[in-house]
Amino acid sequence: MTSNFLSLLEDKIRSHCVCYLIEKCIEENGRKLNLSRSKMKTIPPALDSCSFLSKLSLDGNSLSSASITSLQSLKFLRYLTLNDNELNEFPEELCELKFVEFLNIGGNPIGRLPESIDKLKNLITLWCNDMLLEFLPEAIGRLRKLRTFGARANQLTALPKSFGELKRLRWLSLENNRIDTLPESFGELFKLTHLNLTRNQFDGIPTTVFMLKRLKFCSFAENLIENVSEIVLAGLQYIPTLLLGGNPMIASESTGNLKQVHFKFDILNEMVSEDWNFSLPNSELNLVDSSDEDTFEEPYEMELPQQARFCLAA
Repeated sequence: MTSNFLSLLEDKIRSHCVCYLIEKCIEENGRKLNLSRSKMKTIPPALDSCSFLSKLSLDGNSLSSASITSLQSLKFLRYLTLNDNELNEFPEELCELKFVEFLNIGGNPIGRLPESIDKLKNLITLWCNDMLLEFLPEAIGRLRKLRTFGARANQLTALPKSFGELKRLRWLSLENNRIDTLPESFGELFKLTHLNLTRNQFDGIPTTVFMLKRLKFCSFAENLIENVSEIVLAGLQYIPTLLLGGNPMIASESTGNLKQVHFKFDILNEMVSEDWNFSLPNSELNLVDSSDEDTFEEPYEMELPQQARFCLAA
């Protein structure tokens, strides 16, 4: 009984803290609001009045898709985190947030992205990790400002033909899917520097990868690659880090005499799973993609008179 009472009391205090932070944001015409891990199931109606918000963090709650449709009223949002909630679909209303540059919706059981996602024309970073995506819409190729895209741990089997239209893309993480081929247009991602295709279904390295001359990191680790010719390896020696560990590779001259080729990487490195490129949880991605100037923390601690006012009002 005591345990239940303390749990209810904690939820009550947390709810009052959320109300306080929202009211403070309204009074000060605030631009940043952090409501992460607040155990919210719905969005407080007062949030609609935070009309100057540019950064809103809602990750780690229990929000449903229906509960966040009101966010479309926050017209000036540029940064929005909704990862690790209970969204079962991508609300079309989010596509009305035309100024959003950073969006993290990972860790939700969302099965598809809407075709209307191309309305988010200012999107620079999009994280869709740990979801239920089976395909990506052709419309994603119209996100012309996109530089960072992650969709690891989904059920993707292919990429849309339009993917090569993402000319500004620099960082791509598609680890742990079912992809076995890349579209021809993939070779047009000339600015790509980071490519993570670990734990997919490739039986060889696609020829389109050879066109990506700015690559600094490339992983085809833990796929189905049985053999890589010396010609292929020589064609990829411009990549500082190339990981092929965990593949059922047959011992051959190409893999047995790597030292003679003078590569800068360990092509049979088995420790790829410990690399930071593969292990960042969704919540930490929000920090990585925020510059020092843009990071923010809104404290739950309040002065006692303010706390008392909210508790008594309830």
